[in-house]
Amino acid sequence: MQLNSNPVRSSLAYLPLGTETLTGGNLHLEENTMKKIIGKLAVGLVLFGFLGACKKDKDDNTGLIALAVILGNGVRVNSAADLASESADNYDNNNYGLVTATTVKKWIANWAGTKPDGISGNLIILQSNTAGTGQEYIKPATGVYVYDWNAGGGTDVNFRQERNSGVTYVPTGLPDGARTDAFLKLYNIDLTKDLVVFAAGTDSATGVNVGSLANGFSADLPSTPKGSIYQTTGRGLFWLRYWGADKKNIAILDGDIKSQFAVSELVTTGGQSSPPNTGTFSVKSLKSVDNSVLAQPVENIIAFVKAGGTSSATGFSGSVFIADARFNTTAASNEYAGVASATGVTEYNTGGVTAQNKSAIEGHIKGAVFAPWPKFINQSTGRFKTKSEIAALWKDVTWQSDNTGKSGYQDGQVILQYCRTNARSMITGMSTFIILGKPTAFYDNSWIEWSSLTATTGGKQNLPSGSKFATDSADVTEGLRFNATGVVANYSNLKVNANATTSRQIQIDDLIYKNQ
Repeated sequence: MQLNSNPVRSSLAYLPLGTETLTGGNLHLEENTMKKIIGKLAVGLVLFGFLGACKKDKDDNTGLIALAVILGNGVRVNSAADLASESADNYDNNNYGLVTATTVKKWIANWAGTKPDGISGNLIILQSNTAGTGQEYIKPATGVYVYDWNAGGGTDVNFRQERNSGVTYVPTGLPDGARTDAFLKLYNIDLTKDLVVFAAGTDSATGVNVGSLANGFSADLPSTPKGSIYQTTGRGLFWLRYWGADKKNIAILDGDIKSQFAVSELVTTGGQSSPPNTGTFSVKSLKSVDNSVLAQPVENIIAFVKAGGTSSATGFSGSVFIADARFNTTAASNEYAGVASATGVTEYNTGGVTAQNKSAIEGHIKGAVFAPWPKFINQSTGRFKTKSEIAALWKDVTWQSDNTGKSGYQDGQVILQYCRTNARSMITGMSTFIILGKPTAFYDNSWIEWSSLTATTGGKQNLPSGSKFATDSADVTEGLRFNATGVVANYSNLKVNANATTSRQIQIDDLIYKNQ
């Protein structure tokens, strides 16, 4: 179902009553989950006089669904197209999305007189690292706060948290509501008034090759690429948009601070703003906005791969263009091509799996094109390539030899971005989401989840044969390779629920939190 632009409706209202399972976009609410939501919202139900009616027949699923419909009235269920934000051709003209140092400097010089339309609060700049000795941070000003969010405490700098998707416990998931609210409290952010800019102090990569131009590397696809800073800053934008922030309130800086700000515009450590930890804004204030389409669950992806690349998911319907951003610094396409033991799994195990342990399977999601992320960055400056250059890269993907015979992006398609942990795909994702303004969503659990959903792999069978979540078969994974039993013997403490009925649990839990 493709939603119209700016729909105001219940996120559940289009569902027929009397069904056993609610399925809408990223919502998959079974009876027990519905009861949990109702329990969380008991006060509201009492106000409307429905709780007693529910108790008359606690096993009446139709009644539970009806209550969900009532509770959901007025929710804006955004589609991927609704959330996309097209950049100006000249990035200096952007006030959100991708913003330039020129624009940020203008704001700092006179925030009261230059703040963008729709912004009534502060400019909050969150730096992921410092700009250099003696010039670590952008200088704060009236109405402009600059925080070291790497040292702020309370949240992971890469905006990650172990989450239960229903089928897996993924250590690299989006922060939940409580952690998000702790972040907003720490930096006193109001997502309806302030403009938040995620920025990096330094991009330390050289942007050149080490050694020869072999293994798929080239002058603009080097083995030590610039641009990895957007893996973090882009994730900040993705995270807050997912929770309901409007596009006008979130931005990332194009390029780093060190190469674009003079010493006089910077301060040393100690000169940055101190996190006040006094904020009162909560994502619960955004309960009328549903942007969960941005984070697609694995069951949706399996479904549209099996359907030949066509999605029927709410807000993400139509022909799907899948992009794999997993550029590898050993050989550019190792992970995409399914080379043995190409995928490392250190993050899989919070107890510290050693680097030589690998994923159970290699390859890529069927139908995906290889979109190595450094290609979208100007390797001389570390800033994004021009809008026209980026559009050309997506229109014809055969510049990458692994894509021979594959079609490029066509207008009207929805784009699914993924990598190993949805970090590298932040670069490719930002290029389509906030530069080209194309309907974009992310497989946030990415390859670390996909490669763990094994039902036939000899070395590691995490799911029963025939599981609807299994990915270790040629009908959903191309270039499929089973890694040797020895290298996956200690594969991951990524917990897999063999009896799972949903992979949407993160979205369900976040819905519940917003409606507490």
